[in-house]
Amino acid sequence: MKKVYVVTSGEYIDYHIIKVYLNEIKAKAFVEFYNENSSYDKAQVEEYYVGKDHKRELNFYSFVYEDGRIETSFSSYPSQNQECKYYENGMRGSSWRAYGETKEKAEKNACDFKAKWLAEQAGI
Repeated sequence: MKKVYVVTSGEYIDYHIIKVYLNEIKAKAFVEFYNENSSYDKAQVEEYYVGKDHKRELNFYSFVYEDGRIETSFSSYPSQNQECKYYENGMRGSSWRAYGETKEKAEKNACDFKAKWLAEQAGI
């Protein structure tokens, strides 16, 4: 499986790709040049895998809400680098987030994290 190095800049609606490289050294050299000469947003290098096994790099994250609802989506960030997190009184109520390699694993991790967090809060 090959890796590409994508030079990006901006956030949210302004997020955009500047260049794509097959060579990490060239991508980092371009970012250094760009950041030294740009008064706008700074650029960074993002690594992505391409090829037949791209699903192996796709991870999922799930939110479990107080009322038991579960929402799951996907992420290109490795699940092992993401920590579980509690969000208090968000737009949709309090929620617990966790990651996993599959949709089912992410949902189980989020439910387990919620149960553990509630038990700790209750002093159990």
